[in-house]
Amino acid sequence: MFNRDKYFSDNDEISMGQQFDQEIRKNTKEYSVYNGDSSVKEYINNRIFLEIVKSPELKNTSVYPCQM
Repeated sequence: MFNRDKYFSDNDEISMGQQFDQEIRKNTKEYSVYNGDSSVKEYINNRIFLEIVKSPELKNTSVYPCQM
């Protein structure tokens, strides 16, 4: 089993996540934001995202804040 703690510190992961976020925000043609029917976003948020966030397997939520 892969143990990420052996390879990446929390600071490494935070830095990589911030870099990934910046790349996505800069490249709006490839990573467009969905601006269609708001019920689709609501469904994804309520039925998928919030279920993931509630999972007991999700660790370090104070270090890795989740946002959609």
